[in-house]
Amino acid sequence: MKSLFDKYFRDDPPNLDEIFKNFAKKIKNKRKDQLENPNGPIYGLASAVFLLFFIIWFLSGIHIISPSERGVVLRFGAYNRTLLPGPSWVPSIIDRVYLVNVTRDYSLKQKAEMLTKDKNIVDVELSVVFRVVDANKYLFSAVNPLDSVNQATASALRQVVGNTTLDGILTQQRAMVRDEAEKQIIETVNTYDIGIEIIDVNLEPARPPQQVSAAFDDAIKALEDEKRYIN
Repeated sequence: MKSLFDKYFRDDPPNLDEIFKNFAKKIKNKRKDQLENPNGPIYGLASAVFLLFFIIWFLSGIHIISPSERGVVLRFGAYNRTLLPGPSWVPSIIDRVYLVNVTRDYSLKQKAEMLTKDKNIVDVELSVVFRVVDANKYLFSAVNPLDSVNQATASALRQVVGNTTLDGILTQQRAMVRDEAEKQIIETVNTYDIGIEIIDVNLEPARPPQQVSAAFDDAIKALEDEKRYIN
């Protein structure tokens, strides 16, 4: 025989027809008891109040998960299951549902002054686009998943820039810097196992520090003029 918990708190949605038929039967029986025992109005009132609270509790457990979301269910604070798009029912108070968007593209930027291989300082900015692929891990595998991605981005960018010359970062090796940074970010985030997938990495044009940018622009212009003269 199934316990009361199994009957009403199982993972599958309850049979509504069965529940309401059972309650209708109970109400009918209690009405019969009232007719046979006219001195029991308090008992009948208590039953009506209980039924009202049960209906409210039952309706509060209905959740509609949109196609872009997943619902992570915690039962008594522990992971129980993940709800897929569509209608679902969970017992309120016992279960709690956290909604996570799994189709939205999140973006963050890492901008800083960094030291190049030839001991020059350069301003670099890298943007990372990512998406949640595992709602449970995203919510509970790290205290702050966004901060984890940010740290992975900063670490990868610092290492790649530190292995590249200033001229390479500013000109010919920009694509290589971007690709290597993306590779390291993906590897690090996968190691964290926080339910995130890196979608894209974009390296903005690097610049020397503002205090020397004018001199740098003059040098670049002179180099371009020299190339045009040779050609």
